[in-house]
Amino acid sequence: MLIDVIGMQSHYHLDQWSTNFDNVRPTIERFIATGARISITELDITIGTQANQLAAPLTEAQQQRQAAAFERLFGYYLEYHQHINRVSIWGMADNRSWRGWGQPTLNSADFGPKAAFDAVLAMGRVPTTVTTPAAVVATPVEVPTEEPATAVQAVPLPATIERIIRFAIGNPVYTVQGVPQTSDAAPFIDPETNRTMLPLRVVSTAMGAEVSWDAANRNAIVVLGDIEIVMSVDEALPDGMGSPMIVDDRVFVPARYVVEMLGAGVEWDGVAQAVYIRA
Repeated sequence: MLIDVIGMQSHYHLDQWSTNFDNVRPTIERFIATGARISITELDITIGTQANQLAAPLTEAQQQRQAAAFERLFGYYLEYHQHINRVSIWGMADNRSWRGWGQPTLNSADFGPKAAFDAVLAMGRVPTTVTTPAAVVATPVEVPTEEPATAVQAVPLPATIERIIRFAIGNPVYTVQGVPQTSDAAPFIDPETNRTMLPLRVVSTAMGAEVSWDAANRNAIVVLGDIEIVMSVDEALPDGMGSPMIVDDRVFVPARYVVEMLGAGVEWDGVAQAVYIRA
């Protein structure tokens, strides 16, 4: 018998029979090892339980939980895209799904896009075709006055795989390829420049770069391959990009400056108040 394709029937749950999403990656890798291609079929993610059905629209918190789960899954699908034939969402909208009690699709009952829809769509955008408002082009850089006891580790990915990194304003949890990571510093918008600021060490490490701190000169140094960026705290960056600053012993930098200097693309989602990086 010849098996060309293995289907992953993907009815997932966030509350009822809670899904362990840590099992998804190793399952994909085991199927790849067989030599067969993969089809992701009947993908949906429920919120709530059948005993406590959700008649009202999802709250913002529920939408963000569901969006993060879809984003994590699509991070895996993008990572292994060369082995995946297709990804099928099971239902055009929540009221068209046989699991509608859990509002499991990307669109609400009125066919309006949910936060999950926006999260998945953003992962497929090409930043160079999108114009980011000047008001939100900064990323905070984190430069600790002392190295933390446990350094943030870079997320290893094959060289041919594009990293998709998401930071949300005010949220210390960010994602790399949809996988949640936790920082001790949250992005913010500088009220004076209206630029998005990201913790430098966190964003640089997520992009695979190394960061060091020159305390004598108050310089943050970022190295990625042959690229080296030296930024002085409180000194203006080129092209009106703002300046690095220290907040709670962490260096923050304007997002667009550090991301583009490292050769990556950046996109601002004003609705979700989130920065997407494609590195």
